[in-house]
This record gives sequence, C-alpha cells and structure tokens, in this order.
Amino acid sequence: MANRSNLTPDVVSGAYDYLFVAGVVDPSAAAIRDHLRSKAPPGSKIGSLGTIQRFLDVLRVQKKAGVPSTLGFKTELPPEILIAFNGAIHAAQIAVKSEYSAERDALMSQVHELNAESEVYDLELSRLTEELTSSLTHTDIVKAQFSSLNNELHECKNQLSAEVESRAALQDVNAELVLQNALLDQRLRATDEQIIQLNQRLESQKAEYLEFERKMLNAIQQAKSSESREREERSTAHRQADLLQVKVEGLEINLSAESTRNAQLLGLLKTHEEQSVRLAASEATNNELRVQIEMLKAEGTRNVRLEQIFQQIPVDRFDHRI
Repeated sequence: MANRSNLTPDVVSGAYDYLFVAGVVDPSAAAIRDHLRSKAPPGSKIGSLGTIQRFLDVLRVQKKAGVPSTLGFKTELPPEILIAFNGAIHAAQIAVKSEYSAERDALMSQVHELNAESEVYDLELSRLTEELTSSLTHTDIVKAQFSSLNNELHECKNQLSAEVESRAALQDVNAELVLQNALLDQRLRATDEQIIQLNQRLESQKAEYLEFERKMLNAIQQAKSSESREREERSTAHRQADLLQVKVEGLEINLSAESTRNAQLLGLLKTHEEQSVRLAASEATNNELRVQIEMLKAEGTRNVRLEQIFQQIPVDRFDHRI
C-alpha cells in the first residue's frame, strides 16, 4: 500500500515517555500525534488518531501492570537496602514483562491488523465521502433546476391569469372611457361658456384697470406738481434765509464797528472830561463839550439798543438747512 505510515507501539511509547518527561502527566493521543508530526519529515504520513489511541490504550495497561518507580522520592534507607530494593523491582519488572510478552505480541499483531484494516477503511470512507458529496451536489443541482422550472411554471400561470384579467379589465375600461368621453364633451361645452364669461369679465376689469391707471397717473402728476411747488417754496425759504443771514452778518459788522466807535468815543469822552476839568474856565468850550457829550451818550444808548435787539433774534432762524 502506498504511503503507509511507520507508526508502531514503540514509536507511541517513545513519544509518551518524551512528553511525560517534559511535564505532561498523562499524554493524550492528540498530544502524541502532534509531537510525532512536529518530529516527522515533511510529507510523511503519521497515522490515524484511532490507531494512536489503540496503541496508547495498550501502553497504559502495561504501565498499570508494572511496579511504580521510586525515582523522585526522598528516602533515608541505607544504600545496600536501596540496591537490593531496586534489584527486586527490576526482577519483578522482568517477571511481569515475561508474563505479558505473549499477550503483548498477540495484541501487537492484532493492532497491526486493525491498523491495516483501519487504513483501508479510512481510504474507503474517504472515497465514499467524496462520492456522497458529489451525489449530494448533483442532487442539489437537480433540485435547484426543478425549483427554477417550478417557479417559471408558476410565473407563466400567473402571467396567463393576469392577461385574462387584464383583457376583462380592458373591456371594462373601454366602456368606462366611452362614458368618460361623453361626460368630457359636456364639461368642455360648459368650460367654453365659462371661458366666454371670463373673457367678458376680463374686458370689464381691464377697462376698470385702465380707468384706475389714468386716475393714478393724474394723482402722480398732481403729486409731482405739488412736490415742485414745495421745492420752489423751499428754495424761496432758502434764499430768504440767506438774505437774513447776510443782514445779520452786516448787523454784526456794524455792531462791531459801533463797539469800536463807542470805545473811541469813550476814550474821547474821558479826554474831553479831562479837558473840561482843565478848561473849566472857558464857558464856550464847556458848552461844546457838553453838546458832544450828549451826542455821545445818545449814540451809546442807540448802540446798546441795537445790541439788545440782536441778542433777541433767535439763532435757529439763521439755520436754513432742510
């Protein structure tokens, strides 16, 4: 048989011992198989998990039948006793091995036969699985085709029923259309009459709108003429305000000149008073001085009145801004 595995009870026992020394208390068949796969060269066949489990079961029975080792236990016995004890253990192990050797050989032969049969069964199972998968795939394809054809048949039946129903509906629709056409003609005639009435109303409203537009134009022209009049009045008011401003400025200039003149006159008055004191003896001079003094006083009074009148004029009358 091609690619036959080299799995033997000794190989399984060696892997078991290796894993036990590595710290695994009771290695399983899966752990042994993983260990053998990690140590085997690429492409080699390890063996089935069932075969490893059968070898492992035999190995466990053998280990249970043996005497446990004293390695790893502390003891205070003398060395000669320990040597004798180990010799007894070794003899007991040899006796057990010889006792079960025949049974082990028989079991090993059965295991080899079962291993060969298991491989044959595995191959046959793989072949049957592939055939079953292929047949299931073909069955699924046939079922899918049948389901598609069945769906198409149902669609054809539905389309036929729909076509029959649509033909009956079309006949009903044709009768309804005839009736609707008659009603539509009546509505169109009524609509034509309404359109004529609306046109008449539109002409009437148009004439009213034209009259209203004419009135609006007249009102706008009147408003424009009134606005032009207001502009002229405002312009006249501006001109009057400018003239009044000019007059006020002239009055201010005159008032300033009069104030200067009054100052000069007051100076002259003081001078004349001094001269009058000096020239008290001269009556003619005194009379002239008195006349001048009276004139200066009258002029001063008139200037004071002008200044009072100027102060009474409101300032906002000169502001001609609009």
